[in-house]
Amino acid sequence: MKNISFVFNIILTLAVGVLFWFHFKGNPGDAPKRINFGDKNMKIAYVNVEKIDSNYKYITDKRVIMEKEVENSRNSLATAEQSLSAQQQKLQNDASELENNTTISMADKYSKQKELQARYDKFQQEYSIYQQRKEVMEKDLDAKIQEFNKNMMESLNTNIKKYNLDQQYDYILTKQQMLFANDSLDITTDILNLLNQEYEDSK
Repeated sequence: MKNISFVFNIILTLAVGVLFWFHFKGNPGDAPKRINFGDKNMKIAYVNVEKIDSNYKYITDKRVIMEKEVENSRNSLATAEQSLSAQQQKLQNDASELENNTTISMADKYSKQKELQARYDKFQQEYSIYQQRKEVMEKDLDAKIQEFNKNMMESLNTNIKKYNLDQQYDYILTKQQMLFANDSLDITTDILNLLNQEYEDSK
């Protein structure tokens, strides 16, 4: 649970990056930013993934929500863990005290041992419930992250294709995958505007 928020940020960055490797084939247009590769002039652009990750409102809004859910889950589980730990320590102390008590009668000792066993059985049940609860929380968060990634990728795919209907790029790459790129090839702001406008319209 402690690493969920960190892992979530990594997943977001990777998911955004993958989308921009789509190959858009079509007839070359007359717009600028063409590069000559042998006998074909290819139109290429790039998107800054880090800028998308930081400025796409759907991502930033959802990240705040998910971080709150992770924090609430973590706090809830921590409270349960502390309670179980205290119960376990009390059982161990009481068992040790009973074992070392030489003044108690055998009948009373047997009775207290049965009481300790009942408390231990109850502790085991509560621990099992805690483990199940923890597993459900983790699966629920994982499902939400997967759904978020799916929605985000669909939105990116749709908007990049929409943008490319007019621009007719042959390749749209990520800046993070290139050692150098001319700033004139940067279409990040255009893509961000489309993404954020669609997100605002859907709210």
